[in-house]
Amino acid sequence: MLFWRRFSLLLVFLTAVFILSYDLWYFILQEAKGATWYEVLLKDGIIIDGTGKEPYQGDLLIRGSKIIAVGKDLNPGPGTRVVDVQGNFILPGFIELHPGLLPTGAEQEKWIRAGVTTIIGGDAGFSPIELKGYLESLSQQPPCFNYGMLFGLGSLRAVLEKDSQQPREGALEKAGEIVKNALAGGALGLSLDLDSFPGGLWEWDDLQKLLYTISRETDGKNLLVVGFPEEIVFREDAFQHILCQVLRQPSGSSLAFHLRNFRLRRGASSVAVAAIKKCMQEARAEGVRVSGDLNPFGFTGGPCYPLAEAAERFSGEDLIFAKVPEDLREIAGKSVAEVARCRGVAVPALVDQLRKRNIQVEVVETGAEQEFSELPFFCWQAVYTGGERGVDPDEEPRPYFSIFEDRPILGITKLEKKVEKLTALPAEIFGLEKRGVIKPGYYADLLVVRLQSNDSDYCLEHVLVNGRFVLKNGRFTGISAGRLCY
Repeated sequence: MLFWRRFSLLLVFLTAVFILSYDLWYFILQEAKGATWYEVLLKDGIIIDGTGKEPYQGDLLIRGSKIIAVGKDLNPGPGTRVVDVQGNFILPGFIELHPGLLPTGAEQEKWIRAGVTTIIGGDAGFSPIELKGYLESLSQQPPCFNYGMLFGLGSLRAVLEKDSQQPREGALEKAGEIVKNALAGGALGLSLDLDSFPGGLWEWDDLQKLLYTISRETDGKNLLVVGFPEEIVFREDAFQHILCQVLRQPSGSSLAFHLRNFRLRRGASSVAVAAIKKCMQEARAEGVRVSGDLNPFGFTGGPCYPLAEAAERFSGEDLIFAKVPEDLREIAGKSVAEVARCRGVAVPALVDQLRKRNIQVEVVETGAEQEFSELPFFCWQAVYTGGERGVDPDEEPRPYFSIFEDRPILGITKLEKKVEKLTALPAEIFGLEKRGVIKPGYYADLLVVRLQSNDSDYCLEHVLVNGRFVLKNGRFTGISAGRLCY
């Protein structure tokens, strides 16, 4: 009898010790498994929630991959990891369109350090034709960030070119089946670059017929990301006419349009700008979903062209030296016409002098972007350079953190509005559910940013993707926290 009484007291004692030391045991078990913490509390940060609302001070509680509470003085539960972020900004991770396939290896760290937590690939009209298989292969080893894919109509046109003997109606029927399979296999939408080969080979009547059929037979994934040729963009009267024609959809169509890297020529008239804005607004009033993106991140923001090729297409006043050899660094950022004047030669003569050098130029942006930035359906995106239309693999992601500089960007001065242009708005445009906003029930794709003492520089302290630290105390963890976005 005495034995059982002592045994009962010992059992009660051990149970009490275990309960009182629960946090310690939780820590030991978590570390032993090498797992991340189940709950994380970001304490006392300045929250910019992505909706455009003013920043506010508060806590943010994460459980698993999602935010479960936002507020002041939240109490952590047993085992919750508390991270003191007092005085630091907490904001949603940036969402970026990307022309290529999934960045791999060390390249992923560059995007994480640029604050990008979601990438949408294939925006330039090129993608794998067997998109479902490509996405399934990525699911075997997820990236550090979330990743979605657009199906490229340029790639589709290349397939049809190989089978050019097929009758026109039969070719369109085959194209429709390929597109429907791609959308069913996980594509977030379609993309087309009319300024590239073979995307520019599409006849608009054929393309419109194909898209109309797709919009009626697919379930909600009816977004077309479209880039227009430079020659059209830089003639605003022609651009207005073509844009209105594109946006004029037949009855029953549910197609949505996203105007990639939207710009006009430098010095575009206010009358032309107003007419183009009116065209978009009238289309939206008629139920056509129209959106676009602008690049506010410096002169190195457009496609790069070889100097000789660009000089045949554009005025020397509209071309800027972007990539030059080391011995010609003094001309970087200057217009071709300006350099020609300084050397006392005509533009064609300058082009001949530099023809054999490895020089690339960009087309000057208009400055009219500010007129469109105020529209609530235009987000912000960087545009990558390199090659004629391609991406330089050594190119650093664009400096999105310039939004913290105390200056207007495309007319927008408030930090919370700048953040919205890079987070909630692109999430809405591309149908990324539960992303881009700090709100209970949304995925914890978050940046913790500390401003330096002079309030003009920043330090990226932490990056969380789906609630897991891929950047922790400024160090890249390499955790494969990303998910595929369908």
